[in-house]
Amino acid sequence: MLGASHPTRDFSFVTDTVAGFISAMNSSQAIGEVINLGSNFEISIEDTSKLISELMDKDVEFLVEAQRVRPSEARLSDFGPQCQGQEAARLVSEYEGHAGFRRGLTQTIEWFGQPRNLGAYKAELYNV
Repeated sequence: MLGASHPTRDFSFVTDTVAGFISAMNSSQAIGEVINLGSNFEISIEDTSKLISELMDKDVEFLVEAQRVRPSEARLSDFGPQCQGQEAARLVSEYEGHAGFRRGLTQTIEWFGQPRNLGAYKAELYNV
């Protein structure tokens, strides 16, 4: 079940985010700077869901759950491509979001495929 599927997101794989933090921490140019660690790759929630379905080789029916759709008057800060996450981060660090979206999803799917890991996941809760 999804909320609105048209919004886009710039996802970063956790290992890339950690590498970015470490790189910024080790850069004297990062002192006092605001750094946006992003991948510069935006994808809609719908396309993300379809890609996960494809990578898992599963046919999935996506349903919209009304309680998860934000009211039309709700306004979120727009941190879209104009933020140029990697470009801003490169100015002060050696950060490169190199895991890649598809590879990150594949690794996540593999992680959830291990019974030990899946056992710790609480599917009955709304996970963010």
